Amino acid sequence: MSASILHNIVILGGRVVSTGSTLPKRNLALQLGAEAVVDSTNTHWPAEVRRITGRRGADLVVEHVGGEVLPRVFECLARGGTVVTCGATAGQDIHLNLWPFFVKQQRLIGSYSRNSADLKATLDWAASGKLRPVVDQIFPLAQTPEAYRQLRERKVLGKVVVTPREHP
Repeated sequence: MSASILHNIVILGGRVVSTGSTLPKRNLALQLGAEAVVDSTNTHWPAEVRRITGRRGADLVVEHVGGEVLPRVFECLARGGTVVTCGATAGQDIHLNLWPFFVKQQRLIGSYSRNSADLKATLDWAASGKLRPVVDQIFPLAQTPEAYRQLRERKVLGKVVVTPREHP
C-alpha cells in the first residue's frame, strides 16, 4: 500500500495492516499509523495478514501493484471482502482462482480516478486537510529522469513531485 493511501485511510478511521518490501517502507507504514506491517518479499505474507486478523482476513484491500501481487491479495481477503485495484506496474495479466473468489463472495473493483463525484470528494477532503500526501522528494523539471529512476528503483517513500521551478 502506498504511504499516502495508508496515511489517508488511518486519518479516515481505518485499521491498517500494510505491506512493505524494505525495512524503511515498513517503518514508514508504522509511523503513519499501520497497526501491523508484513514483509511483502516473504512468500507467506498473505498467511501473516490472516494471522494478524485472527484468521478472519482483511475486509478491504487497496492494491496498486498488479501482476502476481493481485491474485495473492485474495488469499488474505475476508469472506465478503473487497479488493480495490488501481495500478498495474508489476504486470497487467493475472491468473485468478475463481472458485474461492465466488464461494467467499469477494469483490474486485477497478479504480482509475475517472469518476467526477469521487474526484470532487477527494479534492474536498484534501482542501479540508483530511487527506495529506506523503512527499518523499521534490525534483525540478530538469531532474525528471532522476525522479523516474528513483521510482523505478523503488527507493521512494511516498510521492515524488516534479515542479517547473527550483525547490528551496
